Amino acid sequence: MISSIVIATCLIAVVVLVSSRPTEQERVRLWHETHTWPPTWNEESPGYRALMENREREIMELTGSDERWENWMQYVQSTLRIADIATSTISFLCII
Repeated sequence: MISSIVIATCLIAVVVLVSSRPTEQERVRLWHETHTWPPTWNEESPGYRALMENREREIMELTGSDERWENWMQYVQSTLRIADIATSTISFLCII
C-alpha cells in the first residue's frame, strides 16, 4: 500500500517537472533575449579600479597556492560583475 503511494507520488512529481520545463526552442529564445556574445562590459569607475588594484596586491602577497588560486578565481569573477562603487564606500571598506 505504502509503496504504491510512493510510486504514484514520484510519477506525479516527474510528470509535473517534465511538463513545466521549457522546450529547447523556448530555452534558446529566452537565452538570446538576455545574453549577447561577445559579452558587453561596463566601464570601471575610478573607485572600483582602486579597490580592485588593492585586492590584486593582497592576492599577490598570499603564499599558499590553493588560497591564492581561490582568491584569483573570486577576483576574476568579480571583474565580470563590475559595479559602480562610490568613494565613500571605498573609504568605509578600507577602515574595515
